[in-house]
This record gives sequence, structure tokens and C-alpha cells, in this order.
Amino acid sequence: MKVASLSVTKAASTVSVALIRPPMAFSRSSYASPINPPLGLAYLSAALKERGHHVVCIDAVGEDPTRLRVQPELNCFVRGLSATEIVERLPADLKAVGVSCMFSQEWLVTRDLINRVRLARPDVFVFVGGEHVTAVPEHVLDTCTAVDAVALGEGDEVIVDLVERFCTDPETIPGIVYRVGEDLYRTEHRQRVRNLADLPFPDWESIPIEKYHEYESCSGVYEGVTMPILATRGCPYQCTFCSNPKMWGVRYYMRPPSQVIDEIEDYVRRYRASSIEFYDLTAILRKKWIHEFCDLYLERGLKISWSLPTGTRSEALDETTLKKLKATNCNYLTYAPESGSEDTLLAI
Repeated sequence: MKVASLSVTKAASTVSVALIRPPMAFSRSSYASPINPPLGLAYLSAALKERGHHVVCIDAVGEDPTRLRVQPELNCFVRGLSATEIVERLPADLKAVGVSCMFSQEWLVTRDLINRVRLARPDVFVFVGGEHVTAVPEHVLDTCTAVDAVALGEGDEVIVDLVERFCTDPETIPGIVYRVGEDLYRTEHRQRVRNLADLPFPDWESIPIEKYHEYESCSGVYEGVTMPILATRGCPYQCTFCSNPKMWGVRYYMRPPSQVIDEIEDYVRRYRASSIEFYDLTAILRKKWIHEFCDLYLERGLKISWSLPTGTRSEALDETTLKKLKATNCNYLTYAPESGSEDTLLAI
């Protein structure tokens, strides 16, 4: 593996980009398959649009969340649009395609989709990102020659660089692995986004969010139209079973509580949201932050419920904090004791 160097970003030019959330793939023995709006895709679309690029999002799950079929050769269920239907939705003037692959169990279905895209549009630039891709980028490139480049970790900045600069000087883009002929090149590590307040709000206008609302999508207690939100990124803990250290790193960054409240109010106005779900890895870590958030929630007169279905740490849940959560209509939270065995806790 060769390492390239970093240089100064060049000026951007407008590019037509398609961002794809592939259909979901999961075991036929699974007892549940949550259907959640693609928050990451919405953030990436917003980042590209802020730079003036033309973006089309194809959410295979959101377009048809009730369609469920068996993939016989993989012995799994697949939910959403077919690869053929996705390819048919690609714009005529397309220059680049970005595909998300969050879970390893979905790679074979995603790979098939990417190959179909390449067959139909041989001249477009194809890149992929997500948790699975970040964990095994060389494997992705080795097993799918239709992929030109892999984005590692957080995508808001690297996706802009890929769209604007890959065709001229890929070696100057930090945080990617890419191919030239039969060789793979890994560039320098990309620093995380530290000031989350600088990021635009997710671009839900490009996602079929209403179909998720019709499907009554939620991960916790359903109380009407539910919108996802992210208040923090990363997690300082290094659990051995978690992909966070590779995907996000162990630095923990928080948005200002007031900006999170602004986004919630925006969802109430635009979508008549009656519930908010936090998708954070570890939402409650700093008591000062969650206390300020709850105080602002009450000051702004918000009445909708909110929840922490993805989990949080129990250490910060003291009596004062729990009372504030209850006062602001937090109706559901999860946290994982992981094990009652001290030996197991030390091992993981």
C-alpha cells in the first residue's frame, strides 16, 4: 500500500452527482429490520449542495419500504427498489455516483448494485463510503473493480473533495483509498470535522421522508411523525465490538444545544414532527450539555417527545438529569450494561 501526500484544495466546479442508499439486506432469521431515514445521506447531499453541485438522492429503501423479497443465492431478505430500478433513476448528465454501505451483511447486494451502475454508465466516477467500507477498504476495491475510490470515515468534507478533485489529483485528497490500474493507494489520514455548527442541516428535501412518515418509521415509541437528529459525533470509549474507533475516532464533538433546538423547531414547522429520535452513538456524556439542552427545550416551549433509541451511557443519568429528561418529554432511552461479568467487561 502506497501513501500519497496532501496539498491545497483547488477551486470547485459544478458536478451532477447521484447518491444512493442501496436496498437493505438481512438474514431470513432476523426478528426485526428497522427502517430508518438515511441521516448520513441527507448530510452528504447538504454538503454537496452547499458547494453548488447538482445532487439526486436515490433512497432504495425509502422509495418502497414495504417491498420485501428473497435473494435466493444469498438466502436473505432484501427490502426496497431493485438494482434495475435504481439504475433507471440515474440522471442523464451524471458525472459521479456515491454509494453507501453501512453494514457488512449488505456488501454483496451493494456490490451487485455497483456493478449494475458501472455496466449502465461506464464513464461515471464511482465511489463508496460507510462503516463497512471504512473497516475493509482494500477488500471492497479488490472484490469490486467497478469502484474507483473509497471514502474513509466521516463523509461531509471528503465527499466534496472527491467530487471536485478526484479526476485531476486524487493523491491530494486525504482520507481515501483508490485504484490506479492494479495498484491501490491510500492517502493521508483526514482530520475530523471539529466545529459541527458549521455543517448545514440535513437535506431532507432530497429524501422521500414522507414515505417514512407514512410507514410510521421509528426505533423507539411511535408518537406520530418522527424525525432523526444528530447532536454529537464520535465516542470517547473504545469498546472492542464497536466500529466507532475506525469510523469516527475517539474524539467526541458536540453541536451547540441551541442549534439542535433550532433544527427541532424547523422539523416541527416543516414536517409537523411530533417526535424526535437522536441517532448519536453516545448522546448523554456531558451533563452540562444535556442540562442546557433541556433548559432550552422548556424555554422554547417545545411540546413534542424525544428519545434516545441508539443508546447512551448510564454514568450521566443521575437523578437531576433524569428529572430534566422527564420534564422535556423524553419518552424512551436505552443503555447497555453489556455484561454482568467483570471479566467479560474487561475483555470487551
